[in-house]
Amino acid sequence: MRPIFITLWLVVVVLACRAPDTSKVNADVGFAVSSLAFARTLVGQERALSVTVENRGRAPALLRFGAQGPFFVAPGEVEVAGGSTAQLTVTFRPSEAGETSGLLEAAGVEGIAPVALTGEGMREEACAPSSLCVSAAFDAESASCVETPVTDGTACVSLNSCIPQGQCFHGECKGEVDRCDDNNRCTTDACAPGEGCVHFDASAECPAASDACHVPVCDSLQGCQWVEAADGIPCGPSDCNRADICMAGVCKSVVVPEGAKCGTESPCQAKGICHLAKCEQPAATKLSEAWHYEPPSGFTLQFQGVADAAGNLYAVECKGFGDDSFTQCQALSFAANGALRFKSNVPLQISSDQPRVDALQLLVGNVFVFSPTPTELFAFSTVDGQLLWRWPILHDSFVALRSHILQSLAAGFDGSLWVVTNSNFSEKPLPPLPTEMRLHVFNAIDGVERWNRTELNRIGSTVVLDASNRGYLTVAGTGADASVSRVLEALGSTGQVRWSRPVPREARAVFNGRVELANGQTLASADGADAWSAVGAVEMASQFLSTPLMTSGGIFEPLFTVEDCADDSGGTFVPAYVRLAVAFRANPAGILQGGTEVFSAQLVVSYAALPLTSPSLTDGNVAVLSGQTQLPIAVPVAPSPWLRGIDKAGQQTFACELPTDASADATTYFGVAALLNERWATVVRRECSFCDEPLPNRLVVFNAPGLRPAQHGWTAAFGNASRDNRER
Repeated sequence: MRPIFITLWLVVVVLACRAPDTSKVNADVGFAVSSLAFARTLVGQERALSVTVENRGRAPALLRFGAQGPFFVAPGEVEVAGGSTAQLTVTFRPSEAGETSGLLEAAGVEGIAPVALTGEGMREEACAPSSLCVSAAFDAESASCVETPVTDGTACVSLNSCIPQGQCFHGECKGEVDRCDDNNRCTTDACAPGEGCVHFDASAECPAASDACHVPVCDSLQGCQWVEAADGIPCGPSDCNRADICMAGVCKSVVVPEGAKCGTESPCQAKGICHLAKCEQPAATKLSEAWHYEPPSGFTLQFQGVADAAGNLYAVECKGFGDDSFTQCQALSFAANGALRFKSNVPLQISSDQPRVDALQLLVGNVFVFSPTPTELFAFSTVDGQLLWRWPILHDSFVALRSHILQSLAAGFDGSLWVVTNSNFSEKPLPPLPTEMRLHVFNAIDGVERWNRTELNRIGSTVVLDASNRGYLTVAGTGADASVSRVLEALGSTGQVRWSRPVPREARAVFNGRVELANGQTLASADGADAWSAVGAVEMASQFLSTPLMTSGGIFEPLFTVEDCADDSGGTFVPAYVRLAVAFRANPAGILQGGTEVFSAQLVVSYAALPLTSPSLTDGNVAVLSGQTQLPIAVPVAPSPWLRGIDKAGQQTFACELPTDASADATTYFGVAALLNERWATVVRRECSFCDEPLPNRLVVFNAPGLRPAQHGWTAAFGNASRDNRER
């Protein structure tokens, strides 16, 4: 009897410990939903949603559950009685920003369809209130900063307010506006909404003295004064017999001694020596080449005039441009003497993206940032050429058809990198999608994003920065907002809108409290008020303004005019003439009031459509620019290129002929140039009709004795040799 009892007891125990037989009830067990979508969730936080498991059969079912991270499910195992349900909790806990997906599955059981899980992780953005009377907080649901008015009656006294004793009412600061007078006769005072009192140095605006032997100075209490010029300063004509010079504030005529220096020195002609009352000066020569670089066969050089304070040059060369896409790119840097500092490989994403012809390049401190294609941004160390970070402009996170292309770059004095992108559609979507402008601000050294802003139905153009890291961005309406014309938005260093106003053209420079628009109109950077307009501001399609050269005393305005040239049959042909005139507008009445045109004159005429390099500004307020000389159309030879200097009185200070390549049909100097300390760098294009292969463009650096870039101001294209869209 005993052995039989033990056997039966074991059978009962084994049967009792077996899991419910689910093989017969799989078709009756399943999830109540097929998908689960989580709302946007901040990185490091979590959201939880419930999922119902149904057992429509009569037998119980033991189920085990699993989910792919960053999704988690609890409990991991549950027994669902026949005809009942059970609740699961699925948690979304993102560890990084971006969209992600996964599956909720029942393990070990066949026939149960999984639940599709989707979610988007977001990093919390810093929210700066747009005014003193609102508070701002980041809202993950809308992925934006939400502002709420503070309680009425709250004091809005702040160093950033134009109202020192104001109170908040309905989100606005009310009270008497501060005049911001600092009791300094040498500054122009203004109050910038959201920023506070600003003071611009006006000492350079003092008018010239009535005689050449006194110079203007500014005293903080008395204002403009005039003091004696240094002895020996020329105050009239001179030759090798007598010279008019200043002595103790008086212009005197003195005898010129034998062996004295004479004549006008230029980068291509040294001063002469007085001998027997005559100036013996060596003849002018062509500008001499210091060194040049020619890219390897099959490579295209992308040099945008980028240089640092030590005279090091930066460029990019890419292979495969003829195939409408780059297959290989390299970042280059040369020392001032031409030595190669580094040549680093650029890890391109091989794609169908079109290469950039107008490559975006700039320096931010010790970082060289560039974009060889419209959809990728790279940052390399200027010290050793190492890749620091890259930023691919991928497709929109919600709409696969919409991607973004880089529009412009700018660099702040605080190491920030400002990037403007505009949406681009790979094909026309249905229904139509809004265009999108984005402004991203990164740490240039590591690529960490500080903040960003997005505007739908907008496109953005060049962003320029002032000395306080404040941006000036022009946007235009498209699509649903096509009725919105250009608007200039003045942004604070953290993205808040300080002021905005309609403008006819985009902003292209800002310096000394003035924002210069592309039609010559000038605004006050503090509040956007009209400062002055260029005489006959250009709006015609055949005329366009280049980058201005802004000094403490005024603005050089380069004006290019394209003119078609008729042949004998009355038609037109290309290349057309490109005439260049330069005007200088001074500001004797104060930085933010009125502009007086000092001169406007045609200086050089070019023979081809794009041979003019962008001008640079020297420390003597001389505009340096190059172009071809004018020749009749019937002359079958290429014109000679020249480098010229024009002072702010409209006088030509020098004219140096540039060398040409005897092995080519034509040598053209074009594009962006860089003025270094006694060096001038540009790109040379050579045309050769009898060569087996096209001659590659060269980077050529010339000796330019006596020429140095101005120490302060908007001294070159895109601000300065760093091309960072801010002042030097």
